[in-house]
Amino acid sequence: MLLKRGGREIEFFDFLKQIEQKRSQRPYHDFIESGKYCAQLEAFREHFPRIHLLLFEQLTGQTEKALKGIYRYLDLQDTDFIPSNARAIYNRTGQPKSAVTRPIYDFLFQDHPLKTRLKHVLPLQLRQRIKNLLSARIMRKQTMPDHIRNYLLSEYENEIRLLSEMVEPGAQREIVLSWIGER
Repeated sequence: MLLKRGGREIEFFDFLKQIEQKRSQRPYHDFIESGKYCAQLEAFREHFPRIHLLLFEQLTGQTEKALKGIYRYLDLQDTDFIPSNARAIYNRTGQPKSAVTRPIYDFLFQDHPLKTRLKHVLPLQLRQRIKNLLSARIMRKQTMPDHIRNYLLSEYENEIRLLSEMVEPGAQREIVLSWIGER
């Protein structure tokens, strides 16, 4: 898996190892530590005891149910409203499907003089729709290699277990525990 950093590509696992080596020198740039939310969530709950916690899997897998839960939390009356773009995928990630689609991929996701000119002619919403449609057709989803998944699991397992105690019992807890292969 490649990651773009500073205009160059680096293997994601190599990037994680570099971060691990720099932890003591620059803890404020710690990629791993910044993904640990339990302490932040606990501090937030101290000041705001009534919060609505929503997991990514709930929002993407059960969009309408998640939105209705948000509406109830906010005490909104019109809980039947579902935005037309509620299921749209933004910021799609992946790699080009082939060498043929690579130039289109590069055009969509890198600076290009033609894109700068098009900004003055095409409205933002139309540009976003075109980008989303094209990227859906030219990109393939990348799966995380086992060695990276195992490394991240070893880094986050304790945090995930803590989070499983902070979320609602039932569906949310099952989702969180599924991240480490438990239910």
